[in-house]
Amino acid sequence: MDGFVGKPVTVDKIRSALFPEFHEFEPPGGSMDRGAAYEDLDDSLIHYISDGTDAGYIRELRRYLDLLAHEKSALTMAAAENDPAAVSKIAHRIRAHAEFVGARRLAELAGRT
Repeated sequence: MDGFVGKPVTVDKIRSALFPEFHEFEPPGGSMDRGAAYEDLDDSLIHYISDGTDAGYIRELRRYLDLLAHEKSALTMAAAENDPAAVSKIAHRIRAHAEFVGARRLAELAGRT
């Protein structure tokens, strides 16, 4: 992962870390409200799995963001290799990761495969 979330941690900082390239995305059929992708983003489960300290929260958030970065790379590779089975499998995992933080639009898009 190239990015990081510094203190104080805010939902906006988490959004930027989760969706650094979101401004480049246009769904098929037209544009969309960028704010809709961030609607109701919820980091409560990241707090829950941490040890309750700020450092623990940052550690778990970084693990989560690293996992997303890995999935994005794997999805890009599977698409480049024209492997629809792998794309579907990875998209399913991305959907679960998106639902973990309430990223409903990302979960919806990942669920379309």
